[in-house]
Amino acid sequence: SPEKLDLAKKCIRQYFPSRKCFVFDRPTQRKGLKNLENLSESKLSPDFVEEVDMFLQYIYNNAEAKVIQGGHVVTGTLLGNLAVSYVDSIRSGTVPCIENAVLALAKIEKSAAVQEAIKRYEDRKERLLKLPTETVEELLKAHSRCEKEAIKVFMGRSFNDEGQEYQKQLAMTLESRLRDLCSCNERASLDRCQALIKQLFQDLEEKIASGIYAVPGGYQQFLNDQKEQLEKYHQAPGKGLMASRTLQVYLKSQEIAAQSILKADYNLTQKEKEAEVERVRAQAAEREAELHRKLREEILKMAEEKEKSFEEHKRQLLAKMEEDRKNLQLEYERILNIKLQESQEAAAQSFLKADHNLRQKEVEVERVRAQAAEREAELQRKLREETQNMAEEKEKSYEEHKRLLLTKMEEDRKNQLEYERMLNIKLQEERRLQEEGRRAEISRMQDLIKQLRTRAEESQKDRCVIS
Repeated sequence: SPEKLDLAKKCIRQYFPSRKCFVFDRPTQRKGLKNLENLSESKLSPDFVEEVDMFLQYIYNNAEAKVIQGGHVVTGTLLGNLAVSYVDSIRSGTVPCIENAVLALAKIEKSAAVQEAIKRYEDRKERLLKLPTETVEELLKAHSRCEKEAIKVFMGRSFNDEGQEYQKQLAMTLESRLRDLCSCNERASLDRCQALIKQLFQDLEEKIASGIYAVPGGYQQFLNDQKEQLEKYHQAPGKGLMASRTLQVYLKSQEIAAQSILKADYNLTQKEKEAEVERVRAQAAEREAELHRKLREEILKMAEEKEKSFEEHKRQLLAKMEEDRKNLQLEYERILNIKLQESQEAAAQSFLKADHNLRQKEVEVERVRAQAAEREAELQRKLREETQNMAEEKEKSYEEHKRLLLTKMEEDRKNQLEYERMLNIKLQEERRLQEEGRRAEISRMQDLIKQLRTRAEESQKDRCVIS
């Protein structure tokens, strides 16, 4: 129905704001479709292969990496696990929920991230370390580099680690690996030192057993031989950090034999023997104190390394949180841009629809105008015909009227001439009468003036008499 088609179009526009369609030709002939997966590329349709290449190039050049909630990029493994989660949900009859799928996916990825980080730690440790190390600093420095890379690997793969549960698990595992590494380093150093001591002091022990030093002056000879072997021991490389401790244990085990040789040496006085015993004891105490000092230094360095490890975890966690925040911000902006684009497209569609309706109305108006123009043209044609007929009729009437008018004008002209003649006669009569009246008026005025003059003269005479 049209409603379903409109719904499908609306969903496509909503969930795929940026769209590009590709039309693929049939991959091969109808008979080869059943065995399509086993066909070589040479047996496929050239048009289909070309269209697939265009599609792949478009994906490689324009498609953005998929992300899940939080802005985490979906890798191939993540996409596979996500697809499995969706398919399992559909097969079980439940509705696939992206939130539950992301949580399950995050749990799988966090466990895998811990394992991958530990593997990276072990790989880097095998490359950087060769046991035994000469100092604790060398061991801790290599451990710090390996731990830093391991944390980086974990941070790059894990996401949604609420409460940093899996990061704490990684930290505990790395701390345990450091303890194991220290134990292995000490064991390797101990084995190397014991083998070297056995090699260097074997002749000395045989001489002690055979009693060669149980003679006057034998103790001094024993000290010279022991000093010579000690110098060789100190100069031997690759002993590791257990060199002093192993030597101290060996020398302590030889104290009884040395004391026996000292007692058997009759060239030494009792006082010299006692002084020698005190010297040996002082040297042993000094070596013991040196061992304790080194042990304290190792403990302090281990504590410092633990603090550095915590700071590194903290630094990379903060960096990861900042990156997640930026990714989340970018995701929000992307969604907002999509919504804005959808709104713009909806407005554009509405405008296009209104424009289409307007165009339809304009077309209808043009059609009505055309019909009106046709009717008007027909009316004008009829009007012209009627006007022409009326003009012809009027022309005839005009000629008749003109003839009658000329006749009447001729009669009027004659009457006018007669009227003018009679009028001239009348005007001449009026002029004559006016002239006679004017003369009579002038005569009357002259008489009146004469009377006035007469009265004035009489009045003058009366004034003179009175005076």
